[in-house]
Amino acid sequence: MYCGNCFRDNALVAQLRQMGHHALMVPLYLPLTLDEADQSEGTPLFFSGLNVYLA
Repeated sequence: MYCGNCFRDNALVAQLRQMGHHALMVPLYLPLTLDEADQSEGTPLFFSGLNVYLA
């Protein structure tokens, strides 16, 4: 875990989906490392952290 924002965003997307909204969570640079169900599972990274570093 880097800063905890992934936990907040993951909980927000889970709650929005529970309320009936269609929410998509797309990780930008790194895959999420969570202790709970990952709401972005199956969604590819937008930018690969390694490719951004090398660019």
